[in-house]
Amino acid sequence: MIEAQEQTERNINEAQDQAERKLIETAADAETTILKAEAEKQTKLLRSQFNSRITDTKFY
Repeated sequence: MIEAQEQTERNINEAQDQAERKLIETAADAETTILKAEAEKQTKLLRSQFNSRITDTKFY
Protein backbone atom coordinates (compact mmCIF):
# COMPACT_ATOMS: atom_id res chain seq x y z
CA MET A 1 0.00 0.00 0.00
CA ILE A 2 2.82 2.39 0.89
CA GLU A 3 4.51 1.54 -2.42
CA ALA A 4 1.39 2.49 -4.37
CA GLN A 5 1.10 5.72 -2.43
CA GLU A 6 4.74 6.58 -3.17
CA GLN A 7 4.21 5.82 -6.85
CA THR A 8 1.15 8.05 -6.87
CA GLU A 9 3.16 10.87 -5.31
CA ARG A 10 5.92 10.41 -7.89
CA ASN A 11 3.33 10.51 -10.67
CA ILE A 12 1.82 13.68 -9.24
CA ASN A 13 5.25 15.31 -8.91
CA GLU A 14 6.17 14.34 -12.47
CA ALA A 15 2.88 15.72 -13.79
CA GLN A 16 3.46 18.98 -11.92
CA ASP A 17 7.00 19.20 -13.30
CA GLN A 18 5.75 18.61 -16.84
CA ALA A 19 3.03 21.22 -16.41
CA GLU A 20 5.57 23.73 -15.11
CA ARG A 21 7.95 23.06 -18.02
CA LYS A 22 5.09 23.47 -20.49
CA LEU A 23 4.03 26.74 -18.87
CA ILE A 24 7.59 28.09 -19.07
CA GLU A 25 7.84 26.96 -22.69
CA THR A 26 4.54 28.62 -23.55
CA ALA A 27 5.58 31.86 -21.84
CA ALA A 28 8.88 31.83 -23.73
CA ASP A 29 7.04 31.24 -27.02
CA ALA A 30 4.71 34.14 -26.27
CA GLU A 31 7.63 36.41 -25.43
CA THR A 32 9.37 35.41 -28.66
CA THR A 33 6.22 36.17 -30.65
CA ILE A 34 5.93 39.59 -29.02
CA LEU A 35 9.59 40.37 -29.71
CA LYS A 36 9.26 39.29 -33.34
CA ALA A 37 6.19 41.48 -33.79
CA GLU A 38 7.99 44.45 -32.24
CA ALA A 39 11.01 43.87 -34.49
CA GLU A 40 8.78 43.73 -37.57
CA LYS A 41 7.05 46.94 -36.48
CA GLN A 42 10.41 48.71 -36.01
CA THR A 43 11.69 47.39 -39.35
CA LYS A 44 8.61 48.73 -41.17
CA LEU A 45 9.01 52.09 -39.45
CA LEU A 46 12.69 52.32 -40.39
CA ARG A 47 11.97 51.32 -43.98
CA SER A 48 9.25 53.93 -44.17
CA GLN A 49 11.56 56.62 -42.80
CA PHE A 50 14.35 55.55 -45.16
CA ASN A 51 12.04 55.55 -48.19
CA SER A 52 10.67 58.92 -47.17
CA ARG A 53 14.17 60.40 -47.00
CA ILE A 54 15.07 58.98 -50.39
CA THR A 55 11.90 60.49 -51.85
CA ASP A 56 12.66 63.85 -50.23
CA THR A 57 16.23 63.89 -51.55
CA LYS A 58 16.56 65.64 -54.86
CA PHE A 59 19.39 64.63 -57.10
CA TYR A 60 20.70 67.42 -59.30
